Amino acid sequence: MSNPINCSAAEWQQRVNLAAAFQLCHFYGFSDLIWTHLSARVPDEDGLFLLNPSAYMFDEITASNLVKVDIDGNAVNGGHVNPAPLLFIVQFTGRIMPTVVQFIYTLEQGVQ
Repeated sequence: MSNPINCSAAEWQQRVNLAAAFQLCHFYGFSDLIWTHLSARVPDEDGLFLLNPSAYMFDEITASNLVKVDIDGNAVNGGHVNPAPLLFIVQFTGRIMPTVVQFIYTLEQGVQ
């Protein structure tokens, strides 16, 4: 797959992997946009993460439309994310779990 956004090869591979995870979540029905969150660290760029853009369904997410954000949720590549739930996850994994590379959180509705 080509790299249309001219990022590093490592970042592009991470983007491809994360976009594939979004596609799999959609395929398996974990695409409710409320209970499911995915993110990944940007390789070789401390404190930067990849998140899904606002207003996109999981099956619309591609490697090139993921948004790169800093640990405070600020988009650094011009995209926009819904900061409320995603910011908590980025800050938690970024500060508390520094060895986590990719993060997938799902919660089935009705599970207590």
